[in-house]
Formats: sequence, structure tokens, C-alpha cells
Amino acid sequence: MKPRHNTPDRTMIKQSVLIYGHPGVGKTTFCSEIPDALFLATEKGYRSLEIDVIDIDSWATFCESVEYIREGKHPYKAVVIDTVDNLLYLAGDLAVKSYNRRKHKAHKYMNEVPFQEAHAIAREMIRPQLDTLSKLPYGLFLISHAIPMTDSTGMIKYVPSLDKGIAAFTSFFVDIVLFVKTDKTRYESEAYTKPDPGYDAKDRTGLLPGKFDFRYPLFADAFKNQIDYKSKFKTLWKTDKEGTTKLHKEMLQKVGRDYLLQDEYRQLIENYQKQKPNGGKQ
Repeated sequence: MKPRHNTPDRTMIKQSVLIYGHPGVGKTTFCSEIPDALFLATEKGYRSLEIDVIDIDSWATFCESVEYIREGKHPYKAVVIDTVDNLLYLAGDLAVKSYNRRKHKAHKYMNEVPFQEAHAIAREMIRPQLDTLSKLPYGLFLISHAIPMTDSTGMIKYVPSLDKGIAAFTSFFVDIVLFVKTDKTRYESEAYTKPDPGYDAKDRTGLLPGKFDFRYPLFADAFKNQIDYKSKFKTLWKTDKEGTTKLHKEMLQKVGRDYLLQDEYRQLIENYQKQKPNGGKQ
């Protein structure tokens, strides 16, 4: 047996990402901007969006979709499951049938089967499918809702509304967990990427800031450049607030939005250095 050297793949499109938050924070809209993405939709929150989608209305349809993706005869570079929470219910019917065969019962619904046994069967159906998707050379984006959990001290922590077994499994293979909530002072959604007592989050790539406005261009931009030009520009701002602020305002007007991407911050630095006799060096 010969060991192989692994080089981290930090291209955005090949990341596995779990995104969770309350309804209405923009999770589906965020993912609709992923280029060349295929949605596996277990709910109908995409009606106003222009996307390629397969409606997942049964467990059989989901398995067929995974096989279609695995075969690779398609143009897609990313897969979005919206929402991954509902896979448990799609697998439920077959889980009940499996339980009935083993126990010689005639139950019709999942809630009629002992909780632990029903969920254990469903988990064993879901895990291989997610495992297959996670190992393919495509990006994988899992959308989930957020639910509050209270610990023994009474502290509330927000977590994905996944079955515990599925949550534990996904935590092993996803590279990024984004917790999304609305900033009530700005009415804008923000994504959190670092662990916190109040929510689950992580970023194995180390390329994302601890918090960022929940907009797909900002997310993709971190992987495109892998150089934090925004922080470099802030360093310049500390030494010349007047000159850098003027350039910053001009760039915002030019791009027509209230934020800049890393490439635009890089251009700002270059413009600033051209204007200064010493090249912008202090």
C-alpha cells in the first residue's frame, strides 16, 4: 500500500456546504445564483426563480436523480438539495414497509412505528445517497431550516432541523456550515461561518470571513481570489482615510451597489498606488 499526498481543493464549486436558517432569509435565492447548478427540490420555494430543477416527490425520484448525477451525462457542476430535511419524510414510506416486513405489522404511517426504529431505517436509506453525492466532483449545497435547542443550563442554540443521525453524518463530510439570520437593524441577511455557543457553523477552507452579507457573489469571491484585498485596503485606509474613502465612494458609484468584491478592492489598491508618488507605501 502506497500513501498518496492530498492537496486541499479550495475551488468554490467543489465544496460541500450546509446552509441553514429561518424561512425567508434567502437560502434558496442564494443557491439559485450558483452557476450550472441542478436543484433537487423537496419543497416548492423556488417558484419565482429561474433554475434547473427536478421536483422530488418520492424517495424513488430522489434515488433516480442521484443516479442521473452520478452517471455524469449532464452539464451541471453543483447540486442543491432544497431542503435536505424532507428526505426523512420521503424515505418514511419505505421505512414503514421495511418495518412491517420485519415485524409482520400493517402500519401505514411513520408515526405509527416506534420512533427509534423508523428513524434508524430511514437514516440507512439516506446516508448512502448523500455519501454518493459528497464524493462526486461537483459542489453539494444542502439547505435546511433552523430550530432552537435548549441545553441543560437553559441556553438556546440554533441548529439545522435535521434528524440527529443525519446531522451527525453530514457534519463529517461538509466543508462549510453557514448559519443565516436577519440583521434586524439593517433588514439584511448575514451568514456566520465560525463556531459559536448560539449556533453551529464552520469553515474548513479558512477562506471565508467570520460573518458576511448573505449574497452569493461575496461567497464565491472568497474562493475566486483567495487573497483578502478588502483587509489590505482597510490597512491603507488607516494610513490615508481621506484618499481611500474618496476612491471607495467612486468605486461604489461605478459598480452600482453598496458592496465591493475582492477584485474591485484589488483595483482600488492599484488605483491608490498609482496616485501616490511613493506607490502608496507608508
